[in-house]
Amino acid sequence: MSLSKIIILILVSSLGYSSFLPDSFKVQLTEKAMKIGRKKSKQVVGNFNYKYPGQVRYENEQMTFVSNKTNSWRYVPPFMPGEKGEVYVSKRNRNVIAKLFDVLRNGLKSNGVYKVKKHGDQNYFLDFTAKGVKDYNIKSVILAFNSSKLQFADLSKMSLTYADGKLVDLFLNSMNSSVNFDDSFFVFKTPANTKTINQ
Repeated sequence: MSLSKIIILILVSSLGYSSFLPDSFKVQLTEKAMKIGRKKSKQVVGNFNYKYPGQVRYENEQMTFVSNKTNSWRYVPPFMPGEKGEVYVSKRNRNVIAKLFDVLRNGLKSNGVYKVKKHGDQNYFLDFTAKGVKDYNIKSVILAFNSSKLQFADLSKMSLTYADGKLVDLFLNSMNSSVNFDDSFFVFKTPANTKTINQ
């Protein structure tokens, strides 16, 4: 194979690899979760910020979750004024969604974590391998796009089935990939009057 053909192949593969998931983005995330044995789903709306690799900041009215390459924090504000809030600190990234977005850099191509199947006109089914289920605690994900371009910016919904059978729908709104987060954004600063719990 000629050098020019090799260069073209490298360029094409790198474009396909990097174009699906941006290096960073922010999105309004609506989460609908259905636990096993329950008939009603629970809905939570929050702001989700992501930077590759594995850096997330997610905030809703109930809690704040922040993680980077070495630490993660889950902060629960006080229920009543004057009470203490709680922050759970871990020396590793415990966020499954952060790990999922990292692996989605593979795009709509089968890999060691999941196998890709077409699922309707603009949907794709990610069937997790045995290793993928073990590492991510996820059995499958359905990606629903609002455009035939199948770009990450057109992703409108992610339906996750966890290994324990829990079902979670993530609705993505107001996607903005023209953001550049400083690493300090993914370090949580503990407020005063907060109890720290190391995990």
